[in-house]
Amino acid sequence: MKTRTFFAALFLPLAGLAQETTGITFEPGSWKEVVAKAKAEKKLIFLDTYTTWCGPCKWMDKNVYPDVKVGQKFNAAFVNYKIDAEKGEGITLARKYQVTAYPTYLFVSADESLVYRTIGSRPAEKFIEEADKAVEAGKEKPVSVWESEYANGQRDATFLKSYLQKRHKLGLPSDQVLDEYLRALPADSLNTTATLRLLATPENPPLVGSKAYALLLEHRKDAADIPALQGTLSRGVLVAVRRAMKEKNKPLFEQALAANEQLSEHKPSLATQENLMFRMDFYKATNETGPYVEATRLYLTSYLIPRNLDSLRRADVVFFEKMTTPYTSGKKDSTTAEGKVQYEQIKRYARHMNVMELSSQLNRAAWGFYETVSDKKALQEALSWSKRSLDLSPDNTAFIDTYAHLLYKTGQPKEAMQWQQKAIDLAKVGEPEGVKGYEETLEKMKSKTL
Repeated sequence: MKTRTFFAALFLPLAGLAQETTGITFEPGSWKEVVAKAKAEKKLIFLDTYTTWCGPCKWMDKNVYPDVKVGQKFNAAFVNYKIDAEKGEGITLARKYQVTAYPTYLFVSADESLVYRTIGSRPAEKFIEEADKAVEAGKEKPVSVWESEYANGQRDATFLKSYLQKRHKLGLPSDQVLDEYLRALPADSLNTTATLRLLATPENPPLVGSKAYALLLEHRKDAADIPALQGTLSRGVLVAVRRAMKEKNKPLFEQALAANEQLSEHKPSLATQENLMFRMDFYKATNETGPYVEATRLYLTSYLIPRNLDSLRRADVVFFEKMTTPYTSGKKDSTTAEGKVQYEQIKRYARHMNVMELSSQLNRAAWGFYETVSDKKALQEALSWSKRSLDLSPDNTAFIDTYAHLLYKTGQPKEAMQWQQKAIDLAKVGEPEGVKGYEETLEKMKSKTL
């Protein structure tokens, strides 16, 4: 007994030290339980929405969330919660808070109102700064109050401008409010730089077809004075396409494509390529299999299959040198926390940027056929695209998984299981969070239930 007491006492300080050096503590359980805890503790909720395939998400998990100072800040100020935006409750929450990029960090009040939003990986010091901004935002008038005032008929220009700025800050759609604001302005204020700057927000652009979008389009010549104008118009096209897909709204979709052609009038070939990609996504979303297959084949034969691999690799060398030179020359500091993060990400992603983009698009098309097509000849085409993606990126577990699925669907179960096992083995080394899903797929192949 004495010996046990001695060793227990010996390790008590170490136990305390372990608690003090903990990073962010994320809550288990359901969203409902997290909300209840936030109410009880009178705290904001920090909600990390991620996906299993998101590289920056994994980087944050490894390098920032375990940081002691980050843990001290977030554990004291928030109830912390992580959720996969593509599974279970995560799908509902991502839709509710309109998450479209990963990682997205949401700071939410106990009544589930959005208080602050930011996206992307960043070093610990910068991440703590975002926490400070969220805490300050939590002291402001909640967006739910603004929404209530708007619903009760508040429509003067001053209110609408402040309400717009609040929604912009939170990344909330503002099409209706934007048009209300423009109607509330005197006619001679519509074309002022101040008004145009308020409308030119790429993070939250006006929708194609709205009065606000039309006003920005009229002033494209002023883009030198309003740098965000062109980006806002382009982003507005993308938002319109996504909304059209979600709502299966073909008129809005065609309007978005026409707007894209108008924006790219000096580069019509670029608009043609982009619009064909949009058609692939739209037809897939609306379950129009025939047009989807036709658009996908046309896109691959026109833009992907003819691409020369040697040219892509030479372009990657040039791009990598361009991106790393500021650090290797000393113009940018790679020894600071932020500089180190940026430099490491550049080295990781810029080295094979063009080759990786091609292989990703090939994989995307192959997986799309797997999900939507049953014709054996079409599936064999997809299998060849998938094999090409693996030739370019042989150790990508997601691409291997696609190839295995297609092998299985084309009646080659033995080969499919061999490739799926390869995905599992590679994931165990570099992507442990993906192992379970790959193993479940293998079991379905074995039991013939895939």
